Amino acid sequence: MEAQAQMDNKFSRLRNMVEHIKIAMLTSLDEKGNLISRPMAVQKMDNEGVVWFFTKKNSTKTNELEKDERVNLTFSSLDKQLYVSVSGAAREDADRVKIDELWNSEVSKWFPYGKDDPSLTLLRVEIHLGEYWDVANNKMIELFNIVSSLTNENSFQPSENETISLDQAHNDPNLLTVPYKIDSF
Repeated sequence: MEAQAQMDNKFSRLRNMVEHIKIAMLTSLDEKGNLISRPMAVQKMDNEGVVWFFTKKNSTKTNELEKDERVNLTFSSLDKQLYVSVSGAAREDADRVKIDELWNSEVSKWFPYGKDDPSLTLLRVEIHLGEYWDVANNKMIELFNIVSSLTNENSFQPSENETISLDQAHNDPNLLTVPYKIDSF
């Protein structure tokens, strides 16, 4: 039970950070094996650990993902001093119900023909591993650690850093049933 509560807490924090930051750098491999990154607007991170984006069908990125689904998403908020890196598998998803659920006025700027735009599709990234650093919430702890490391033989431990493996959770959906509130920031 305690392990479940810890997983729920870590997942909830990761999810809050991802949805608060809103823009991710999506990194994939091109046909030559080079790492290529581009900014993407996060639409949602759901309870199953899937991050949703709108994208265009038959784009360079979707063609790359057909060949190799492995991706990395990075997020950073300098003002909140939050940093997130997640890796997982990405694929196109043309689910009309999900498109309707996620559609908003910002998306229409990219898809002027609306939800029925023939080039519109979703990109779903199923997170396998996530890591975050929360520097701002640990300033006093960092100050104590710096002073402690100068006066003892203790090493400096900067900020809060957590790594979360969602592979187990994808096999057991009951592990990711945390309520979500973005106003915790």
